[in-house]
Parts: sequence; C-alpha cells; structure tokens
Amino acid sequence: MEDRTAAAKGAGLDRGETARVARDKRRRAKKTAKAAKRAERNRERRRDKGKGRGRRMPAESFPGALVLRNTRSSQDALGYEKLFEDGLILVEEGVWSRAIEFDDINFQTARDDTQHQTFERWRAMWNQIDPGIKVQLKIVCHVVDRERFVSEMTLPMVEGDDIGNPFRRELNSIIERQVTATRQNVERRRLLVLTCHADDAAEATATIAHAIESVTRALMGMGVTGTHVLSGDELLDLIDSLTNPEDERGQACFDQLRSRDARGRTAVELGYTTRDLVAPPDVTRPDPRHISWGNCHGQALYVSSWGNTCRTNMLSALAELPVTQVITVDVRPWDPANAIDLVESINTDLKAQRTEYILDHSQTMYVTDEMLPTPLQDALASVRATRDDLVNGDELLFTIGISILTWAADDEGCERSAKLISTTLQRYGYRVSPLTTLQGQGFAAAMPTGRYDIPYTRTITSSPLAALVPFSSVEILEKGGMYMGQNILSKNFIFCDRAHMTAPNGFILGQLGRGKSVAAKSMVLWTRLLSPDSDIVIIDPENEYRPLVEALGGHMVKVGAGSTTYFNPLDLAIEGTDPEDGPLELKTDMVISAVIMMAKNVSELQKSVVDRCVKLIYAKYLETHDPADQPVLSDLYEALRDQPEAEAAELATTIERYILGQAALFNHRTNVEVGPDQHLVCFDIRDNGENIKPLVELFVLDYVWQRVVRNRALGRRTWIFIDEIHLLFDSEYSIRFFDSIWSRSRKYGAIPTGITQNAERLLENPHTRKMLSNSDFLVLLGQASTDAATIGQERQLSDEQVSFLERATPGSGLICAGGKVVEFTNVIPEDTQVFRLFNTRPGEGPATGA
Repeated sequence: MEDRTAAAKGAGLDRGETARVARDKRRRAKKTAKAAKRAERNRERRRDKGKGRGRRMPAESFPGALVLRNTRSSQDALGYEKLFEDGLILVEEGVWSRAIEFDDINFQTARDDTQHQTFERWRAMWNQIDPGIKVQLKIVCHVVDRERFVSEMTLPMVEGDDIGNPFRRELNSIIERQVTATRQNVERRRLLVLTCHADDAAEATATIAHAIESVTRALMGMGVTGTHVLSGDELLDLIDSLTNPEDERGQACFDQLRSRDARGRTAVELGYTTRDLVAPPDVTRPDPRHISWGNCHGQALYVSSWGNTCRTNMLSALAELPVTQVITVDVRPWDPANAIDLVESINTDLKAQRTEYILDHSQTMYVTDEMLPTPLQDALASVRATRDDLVNGDELLFTIGISILTWAADDEGCERSAKLISTTLQRYGYRVSPLTTLQGQGFAAAMPTGRYDIPYTRTITSSPLAALVPFSSVEILEKGGMYMGQNILSKNFIFCDRAHMTAPNGFILGQLGRGKSVAAKSMVLWTRLLSPDSDIVIIDPENEYRPLVEALGGHMVKVGAGSTTYFNPLDLAIEGTDPEDGPLELKTDMVISAVIMMAKNVSELQKSVVDRCVKLIYAKYLETHDPADQPVLSDLYEALRDQPEAEAAELATTIERYILGQAALFNHRTNVEVGPDQHLVCFDIRDNGENIKPLVELFVLDYVWQRVVRNRALGRRTWIFIDEIHLLFDSEYSIRFFDSIWSRSRKYGAIPTGITQNAERLLENPHTRKMLSNSDFLVLLGQASTDAATIGQERQLSDEQVSFLERATPGSGLICAGGKVVEFTNVIPEDTQVFRLFNTRPGEGPATGA
C-alpha cells in the first residue's frame, strides 16, 4: 500500500513538472515567433523605405514601376535556386541545367521512308546521351485568343495614309475570313533541358556544353534548321509566360535587377533574385488534385498506365490540342552495365516466381510454361526480349516519366482541358491521372529548369522512347512579316519577315501561268504597307505593274523610244559607298558589261582599255564631287578614240550607234524627277527592242544601285524587284556585275528579289547558282521536271517536295525561308480590289498588264 502511494506521488510530481516545462516551451516559442516577425517587418521597412507592401522600385527600362515579388512559397514553387545570365541554372545544390529550343520539321505528313529515317536518327540521339546527363523533352503549348491572334497578324492603320489604309482594311478582311480554318491559335515551343551533377558552374558548363553539341548535331541531321541555347533573359521570359500569363508588366529580364531605387541601390544589392521577377503572386492547392496561381486554375497530370505500344504521332496529337499545357518527358539514361544487371535481377526474380508457382501446383497437375499466369508469361517474355536487345541489339535502357500541366481561367476550363488530354491519350492506350498531393511537384516539373520530383516512372529501351517524336510540321509565323498564304499541310498562316534574315535576297521562280506576277505584286503591296518609309524600286520589262503602282500612288518612269525621261548610266554615288568596295569598282564592272552587250565580241585587251578609260573619265569628278563633272557615255566614247591602241578605236566605232546614233537613249544627263519622298518607283522598259532590252535593264539596275548607295547614307532600306531577271544573264560580265550587287546588298540595306520563268538560265551558270544558294528566301512555284530536280538538288529538297513542285497548281508551291521549307497556297478572293490589281489573265484583269 505504501509503495503504491509513493508511486502515485512520484507520478503526480512528474506530471506537474512536465506541464510546467511544456508551458515554458510554448512561451519561448511565442516569444521567438514574435521576434522573428518583428525582425521581418524591420527588414521590409528597410527595403521598402515607405514604398508600400508591393516593394516597388523605379526602372528606366521598364514601363511604370517594377514590382518584385518575394513570396517564399511562390519562389520555392519554381523549382530552381539560381539562374545565371548566360542561361545556366542551379536547380539545387550540385545539380545544374541548361535549355535548348529547337524548331519543328515535317514529320507527320512525310512519306514512310522519311519518317523511318527521322525515327532512327531520333533514336540514335537518345543512344548518344551520356549516362551522367538527364534530359527533359518539353512541348510548351499556349492557346492564343483568336481576337488577339488576328490583331497581332493584321495590319494596323497608319494615320494619314489615305492610299494605304483601304488596302490594309481589305487584306485584314481576307485574313479574318480565313482565320477560322487555321489551328494557329496555339503557340508551340519545343525544348530539351539537359541536367548534370557538378561541383561548380564551370564544371557544369563544360559538361553540358559537350552534351549540347552532340544533341544539336543530331537535330541538324534530322533536318532541324533552328536550334539555340536559351539565354537567361529568354528563360526568364519563358518562365514568366507560365507563371504570370496575364501579366502586363512586360518582359522579365536581368536588366530589371539592375534598376535602382531612390537611394541608388540596385535590386540585387537589396537581396532580390530572378525568382522575384517571375514568381507568381501566390501558389495555392485548393484540393489535393488541383493547383492555382494568380488567376490560373490548373491541374498536374501524369501517365499512370502505359500502353503496350507507342505510336509516333502521340505527342504531336497531344500538342495540337486547343489547350494550354506543358508536356514534359523526363528521361534518365542508364549505364549499360548497370542496365544489364537490373534486367538480370528482374529475370532472376521472375524465374523464382515461376519456380514457386510450379511447386505450388505440381502436386495436383503437371505445370508447363504455357500454363503459367498470363501476366507472369508476359513479364518473362518481356524481360528476355529486353535482355536480348541490350546485349545483342542497338538498344539502351532509360527511366522515363511523363507529366502534363494544364491550366485555364477557371475550374471548368481546367477540367475540360484535362478531360481532352485524357481522352486523347486513351486513344493510344495510355491513361493519365492527377498527381494527388503532388501538384506542387507537377508545377515545378513544367518549368524549363530540369527539375522532376515525380516518383511515377517506368523503364523502357531506346525504340519505344524514340517513338515519342515531338515533330509535326514546319511553320513560318513571324510577327511583323508579310502574309504569304497558308501552309497546305497544317492550314496555318504563313507570315515571313525577310528583313531579319541573314541573307534576305530572294527569287520567285515558276513556269508561265503559275503565279509569279501575283506573288511579286503581293510582296510589293505588303512591303509598301508594312514599311511605308522604305524605298521600293521595280524594274518592269512588260509594263504589268503599272495598275498596282498607280493605285499605291507610286511613280512610273518610262524608259525607251519616245520617252523624254533620261538618266545617266554613268552617275556615280560616292556618299554611302563602303570604303572597302571603292566607288569605281562596281561601276567599272557595269560599264564593261554594257560595252560587251553593245559590241558582242570584246577581247581581253579591249576590256583592259575600257577599264583604263573609266578611270580617266571619272578622275575629275572623284576630285571635285561636283555633279556637273559626272561623265556621260559620249565621254567614254571620246576616251576610247583617244587611246593609242587600234582595238580601242575599233571598239568606239562598234558602240557608236548606242551613243551617238538612233539607239542613243542614255547619252544624256539625268532628268528623272524621283525625289527622296517618292518611295515607290517603277521603271517601265517595255518599249525597247528585244536586242536592246537587256542593256536597258542593266543601265536601270545600275541606276537603282546608285539610289541604294544614297539610301544607305540616309539610313533607308531599299527593296528591289527585278522581273525577267534572266535578261541580265546574256554575258559573263553582266552576270558577275549582278552577282556583285547580290552579295553586297545586305551591307547596303537593300533586299533584291529576282523574278523569272526561266529557271534553267539561273541554274546553268555557276555565278547565278551561287546567287540562288546565297538567298535565304525563295518562292518556288510549278516547275518542269528537270528544273524541279535541279532546284531540289541545289536546295537539298526532299523527293516529296520536288514531286510537289512538278504538280503544283497555280498559286501553289514551296516557300524556302531561313532554312525552312513549307508547301503553300495563296488564293486571293476574286471579289477584291487586290485580285483585280494582281490578275494578269486576259479579259479578267485591268486593261494594262500581261
């Protein structure tokens, strides 16, 4: 009894002591929490200096106040620790990543043999991945509001442009009429994110650079023309488009962290990072199966049940859905030795299960392998096949996981998107499920950082992995570009911005009646409407551009018999000439080309004499720069006669009729009144004999080049359209002169376009073939079989594309732009003014034109 009482007393004392300790602990915890809150408020006050809870800082490069967020939960949701300006990402301690963006190629519509070739190269790329590198394939799909899409692609009205605005309204109407037939309200971006383990940034940069080189080389082998490593600013902009899709603050960039507050302190000095720039205002999980951020209601899904096979169009079908989503395929390669060990281990376990099953049932019956449970039979067959592929075949082992983050403006929209994704994958035998309680991990996996903390993965070999092909069809959609028609394969619009190409020179090639003139006139019209301050010059051998030029308020210059409009082909523009070129170099080539056209047979000695005479007649002008001292053709004629060589006098006599006789069209001072404010000029050279028309076109082209040189000094771009360009290919010197202009045009701010139905003439000379290969822009309309084959070889077109050129209908063909090749059609409604101006069919179009 006493023992029990003592024990009870001891227990009572222990309980009282425990309660007191607990109360003290709670008091200390509250005191600590209050102190932490007080310290945080003090830090906020010091940082904000009275600027409010949003912590606004001024930024000269930012429209309005720069809002930097620092909600810790929002920052952590991004899934990375630090982003460097060169694009390197510190995912977590010791883990680094970098992202590559790559263009699409024509795959889903290609022939079976082409698809097989691409598949094999895609599989080879995965096999080349080092086991120390993890790769994420991402397809970022963003639904663009149709009204916004139309507003971005249509032409804005220009105040005061009473001539151009009616055309803008009509072209906008044509685009709006066709927009319902496109799928272009979904913007898609394709990325590969490469991740490695490294001790520091230098080691990570070197490791990933080697992997990037291998991947880029493989993609180029598949026909991917555009691949580049994303910079830090590009990654910030991409992340911000996912975390703050409705944000109107502008593009997130590193310059914002360099902005200063009223006391001159930068955002970095105040402790801000890139995560403050792109973190959403809040990240919440309304329930275990959904996630919300800002005004977005989202759901992260994962592939929970895998189909028996994977078809190569599954990813593209998923990406083409009209939903906003990020598709992530996380791929971790196995070391080959470890992979075989794993398969052997699984095989051993399955054999043990087989033995156990046989022992359990051998008492009642004789058990053969055919009597084993079907799942066990399938597993044994699969592991044997996998082992054989790894040991004897060209297969490697990978662990992969697939997740999809989709979101919308409300819960209903999010549910519709998730259901559409689920239904699409079910058609391929796959099932998706919400990431219950792991929505945050799904959100982080969607960011282009390489993070993937989702535990639901499976192991597959190279071939089923390669079946996850991200390619669909090539698109050309460049904001601010000219409308070129619609992609025949995808029905999407084609907008091409030539001004930003590396080599914007171009050609329009096609047989008679296949739509060359319509394509050229469409470019002239769009150039006038997009760049009203640029100069447009047209060389028109058949007077078919007159209706369009006059409708646009341009200036027609008639060159030929009966015209009192003259220009001096020896005019030389000095201001604006590149010092490396020399003011006389190109002019001398032109004069020699002209003399060859006049005299036909010119010896090497006579060419040297002409070169000497050109220097003589320009000597005074190069000294004074006085326009009155510009030479004319008769000065060249007299200089030739004054030379001691008999061949010089003979040459002067041969070309005399072009200078002093009835054909003396160009032995005059320039009186062409084309002022600097006249931006559209067309030279009509139709009324010249066929024997003299090439010479006239050469002189006009040289005159245009002098305008290009002057425009360069003014900082003005010049667009040149040369119809029947093959007329200039009669002599080697004229070809070289033209080739020289072609190669210099970009440096001088000129964008020339050659138009011809005679593709054979263009392809038969090495210089003109070089001009073709050095042009980033081509419109290839219907071609004869031989021309189509030669062009295909020159431009490395596929057999399908060459075949399409041979059977292309009028207005259809191929557009080659910056390495991309797209099958297109451009049908202009007949009830429009544009059609009436473009049409050249007899009896249907304007009175003039052919």
